[in-house]
Amino acid sequence: HIDWKESNPDPQGIGHRAYTEAPGRAVFESMGFNASQLSSAWSLPGRALYGLALPKDWKESAGRMDAFWPRFDGQPMAVDFAFGFSDALREADLELARELDQQNGAWHQFLPYCPEAPEGLAYYRDYTKGGALSALRGGANVFMWELFNEPVYKCMCRHNAALFADWARELHGTIGRANGVWGTVFEDFGDVACQTEFSQFPRLWPDYMKFMARRYADVIAACRGFVRRSEERRVGE
Repeated sequence: HIDWKESNPDPQGIGHRAYTEAPGRAVFESMGFNASQLSSAWSLPGRALYGLALPKDWKESAGRMDAFWPRFDGQPMAVDFAFGFSDALREADLELARELDQQNGAWHQFLPYCPEAPEGLAYYRDYTKGGALSALRGGANVFMWELFNEPVYKCMCRHNAALFADWARELHGTIGRANGVWGTVFEDFGDVACQTEFSQFPRLWPDYMKFMARRYADVIAACRGFVRRSEERRVGE
C-alpha cells in the first residue's frame, strides 16, 4: 500500500499493469512469474502476542491484509520475516530494547535483538508465530519461510558470554588447558564469562566463532519450530 497506492496507482504514468493493478497472481503470471515473495510477514499479530499496544490504524491494516491474500489465489509464495516490530518495542520500552540489542558492532538490523535473552527469544517466537498464522489463515500457499533476511549474529552480551564459558569448559576441561590454547591468563571460566569483547584474544576467537555458529543454528532451529507449530495449529483448525 506504500509502493502501490490504492488511492493513486501509477503516479509516474508508466502504464504497465504492475503499476495500475494491485499485486496478485494475475499480475505476476502476466509477467512470467509463477511464484511470489512477501518481503516481510505481517508484524501486528506478533506485536500483539508480545504484549505491545497496537497502532490506532490496526483495523485499517488488517483490512488491507484481508484484501491482499485472496489476490494471490493459491500462488506459491515465500514469506520473509525481515522487519518485525523492533521499532515498536523501542518506542514502548527503550530500556528493554537497549538490554536486548545485539551486542555487535556490525550492521544487524534484521536480527536486532539477542535471542539468548528470554525476552529476545520471545520477540522472534511471537513474530514468526503471528506472521505464520496470519499468512496461513489468509490462504497463503507458502512453500518457503525465510526466517532471517541478511542475518548477522555475533552477539557478545552477558548471556552469550556465560554460555560460551560453559561451552569452553566442556571443550577444554580445565582453565589451564584453555589458557594454553588461547594464550590467555584467565583465573577460571567465571572470568571468561565476564568478558565483553572476545575479539581481543586472537587465539580464543576461533573457538568463539565455532560456538556462535552452533548458537545461531540453535536459534534457527527454535524459529523453525515456532513456524512448524503454527502450521500444525492451522491444519488442526
